[in-house]
Amino acid sequence: MPATEKETEIQAKNNKPRITPIELVLLLILLLSGFTLRIWDISSVGLDHFDEGAYAFSALGLTDSDQPHHLYPGQMKFSPPVFFGLVGFLYYIFGGPLDTAAVIVNVLLGTLTIGVVWWIGRKWFGPQVGIGAASLLALSEYHIGLSRTALTDVSFALFFLLALGAIVVAFQRQSAGLAIVAGLAVGLAWNTKYHGWFALLIASLALLPFALNRRTDRLVLKRSFFLLGIMIVVAVVCYLPWALYVQSQPGGYTALAAYQRTMLSPHWFRNVWWHAQNQFFFEGWLSRISVSIAFLCILLVPPQRGQITLRFLLILLFLSLSTLLIGSSGTAALLTVIGIPLFLRKNTPYPSWLVLGWLVIWFFTAPLYRPYARLVLPFTIATYFVACLWISSKMNEGLPQESGSIAWRPICAAVSGVVVVMIASLIPSSSNPWRPSRGASEAAAAMEKIIPTGERVIVIGEPSLAFYLHLANRPAFERIEDIALLDSIKAPVYLVTGVYADRAPTLREGLKKLNDRLVPLGKAPMSPKDIRVLDDFAPPDARLYRTQPDNTYDLKLYRLLPKS
Repeated sequence: MPATEKETEIQAKNNKPRITPIELVLLLILLLSGFTLRIWDISSVGLDHFDEGAYAFSALGLTDSDQPHHLYPGQMKFSPPVFFGLVGFLYYIFGGPLDTAAVIVNVLLGTLTIGVVWWIGRKWFGPQVGIGAASLLALSEYHIGLSRTALTDVSFALFFLLALGAIVVAFQRQSAGLAIVAGLAVGLAWNTKYHGWFALLIASLALLPFALNRRTDRLVLKRSFFLLGIMIVVAVVCYLPWALYVQSQPGGYTALAAYQRTMLSPHWFRNVWWHAQNQFFFEGWLSRISVSIAFLCILLVPPQRGQITLRFLLILLFLSLSTLLIGSSGTAALLTVIGIPLFLRKNTPYPSWLVLGWLVIWFFTAPLYRPYARLVLPFTIATYFVACLWISSKMNEGLPQESGSIAWRPICAAVSGVVVVMIASLIPSSSNPWRPSRGASEAAAAMEKIIPTGERVIVIGEPSLAFYLHLANRPAFERIEDIALLDSIKAPVYLVTGVYADRAPTLREGLKKLNDRLVPLGKAPMSPKDIRVLDDFAPPDARLYRTQPDNTYDLKLYRLLPKS
């Protein structure tokens, strides 16, 4: 949005400095490191989450017209089409369905998110915030783990960030053309996850306090709401095809809304604590060292050679202790709480109001839903911006003018980081984003040896396993959730179940009634990724499962006989 001549000069000076060689080198190191951490030993990563199997099959249906379903049955319950469409595109590139292709999408988009976080942080708050936030994301074991799944959350976070960035640029330049681009970006996020329209809600909430705080000219304010209207119309048009598809399905949008209501939770305060524990679950030594690395990068961009001060030492000690005690996510959240006053000063810029709205919306809405660990990724990224803004502001307050021949501050920060990583490596951690997760693939291979060629296989509640059976040329693209349908079989079939069937009351009771017709043939153990474990267990139970694994995730193969 337009600013006074003085404000424009200040913004140009503080938010748009040229990219220095050291900043560019640091960014390239972060991108390379982030990509390596996300793709490391990618061949050991498989699909084991229910949603991963659904997306893999939907991508298959898009690329293979011979499949019995164009999309996985009930796909509308899981997500709109962008993510599995990208997976389908990689199927086309690789010449067929491949589990690695589904994961590679997030490896690439997760790495790209590091660059986008740098760009947005730099654009909104300056180069120090951009490089610091990018450091936190690049080394976040939470984001690394999500980037090694075939779930929608990493791609959504990227498109959501792009949408917010485009919205800010459109308002700042008061451009209808850029408003259309912003609407397209929102449409992309909305077609990735159902709450992509939150970008528009956040932009709207930020507009009024910004206008009141700046005493914006009425004509400018009217123009801004006109641009917001353009964004809304374009985003709705982008989402409309999927909305019409949903409406064409049995029950239409009413059925989708009814399903989504089943995921709502009345335990808001409990869920806040649950989300906090979920975040702490991912705090390994790499996540903990990310705060020290971010602090070091903030000091190097622009390079600071000033003398050591008491303020500097206290901040360094505070960040080191906080990281060891509550991890990087806890430290970022703490710095966000104490850093919010930075946004509430006179002439607060629009991006600051946007980030405040972003934090408020996610903080209050995420706990209203079932506390899946993956839901708060956008909130976590927002805290990175505020945390790095607080650090950079404190480092720049009263910065000594003298320069020494030795960069004492970065050296001290580096030494502190070494100490932190040495201590952090001794702290037990349940999380391991590089944990092998090919249990479903190995189980399918074992079952393939038992099931004769040409026999029918019905997989209940385990689409990832069904996908691997499909890759082994087994006709397993079936979804049976109505046990009554199994009464109609005329010949023996092979039946596979797992933890999803055990935990769904209707399926569990239905399978009990089939006990006299089920002939057990074997079990296959499976150790899933951390993201799925946290979906199925409360955080303390998830830690217990990791230290004392049991048979919760065993996949069971039966021979189902017809009614006698």
